[in-house]
Amino acid sequence: MPAAVFYPIWFVFGAMWGSFINVCIYRIPRRESIVFPASHCPHCGTPIKPYDNIPILSWLVLKGKCRACHKPISIQYPIVELISGVVFMLVFYRTGWSSQLPVYLFFSVYLLIGALTDLFTFFDPPRTELPVHLILPRITLSAAEPPTTELVWEGVISDETYAHENPNTETVGIGQPIEPVQLPPIHVKPIMVEKGIIPDEISIGGIIIGVLLALISEQTSFDLMLFPREPLLEAVLGFFAGAGSLYLLSVGYRLLKGIDGMGMGDVKYLGMIGVFLGWKAVIVTILVGSVVSLLVTVPYLLRSKMGSQSPMPFGPSLAVGALVALAFGDVLFLF
Repeated sequence: MPAAVFYPIWFVFGAMWGSFINVCIYRIPRRESIVFPASHCPHCGTPIKPYDNIPILSWLVLKGKCRACHKPISIQYPIVELISGVVFMLVFYRTGWSSQLPVYLFFSVYLLIGALTDLFTFFDPPRTELPVHLILPRITLSAAEPPTTELVWEGVISDETYAHENPNTETVGIGQPIEPVQLPPIHVKPIMVEKGIIPDEISIGGIIIGVLLALISEQTSFDLMLFPREPLLEAVLGFFAGAGSLYLLSVGYRLLKGIDGMGMGDVKYLGMIGVFLGWKAVIVTILVGSVVSLLVTVPYLLRSKMGSQSPMPFGPSLAVGALVALAFGDVLFLF
């Protein structure tokens, strides 16, 4: 049976994984569990029924709105599912029905989570609305026998800054004849999510898993990696080629400009790509990624008030380069 017959099946399978990727993109930066609770509306919290969780189609049928509260659901969700479906087809195109197929399907999921988290947290970072639970220092209320107590203040801080200071004083009283005593201003420093991140759970986790898979491939008769000869050595060289090249670039840029030009998230992310694809594929990834980044960022920089100082996420461009190396590596004599 021709392999092309299976492409639609892999697209659907990939789109289903795209739903999981969407969950990771939303929850990992917010330090939430990717398992519990089940998928729910980000606005009203209503659990999403199975028939409303069909990749791409459910979003189209519901016209991009929650069935319960009718608030808009981001177009990000069907786009990610579409991208994931296409990527799964590319992986099957490259590996076919081989022992390498599950390895590179796993790699593609990690690749997409890292790149798309970088992209969406950059252009649409999570709002600084985080639950706050504060216990102020012990205070003494005026009375015949002054009691001591602790005041607990709970709520949500909604602010554009990393630190929010409540300018108003608070009062507390426990009835007559006790007089209320003013409390000091409340100073809150909630944990903030950086703008444009590649989670370490993805990059470092992927590096560890990739090295273990290379070790298993070397110690057994299974060709789990695309480079069958000395897979462990190739994985290690790929890591140093990927992470090392961007790290040196970052150091050089800082020496020349005095500012950081490359985030460490990109360094670790390319290290993961090198582990799975090898050092030769790292070269293609950097070249293709640089071209893609240039084509995308030039219009953005022209519109930005910061000009050339305006940061841009590099993870998505690296992912495109990695996919080109993965899908067409045999044509480019990479493997």
